[in-house]
Amino acid sequence: MDIKEIVKIQEDFTKKAFPKFWEIKNEEDFYNRLLFLSVALSGEVGEFNNIVKKIYRSKFFKEENLDLKEKLNEEFIDIFIYLLNIAILLEIDIEKEFLRKLEINKNRFLK
Repeated sequence: MDIKEIVKIQEDFTKKAFPKFWEIKNEEDFYNRLLFLSVALSGEVGEFNNIVKKIYRSKFFKEENLDLKEKLNEEFIDIFIYLLNIAILLEIDIEKEFLRKLEINKNRFLK
């Protein structure tokens, strides 16, 4: 499965699950959706970071090693889903923009 298929699956799901969210009638609606998705994304990144902190703390203080990889994976996917939703809202071609940015990074870091 490629990234375009993943985006399409997420777009179909989110527009079916939350149809009112995707009813964007004006610029204010658009920016309210963008604000919501940005805040939600920040929350998920915070949850991911909290798990990383717990993993570090358990290693540093030699506490019982909690099996947090599954939780970390779940938060990572939550982050990915919000990024997909932002890409859908902004109509970003992820594959195209990734390849464009990769070339910039190659020129910047591999010279």
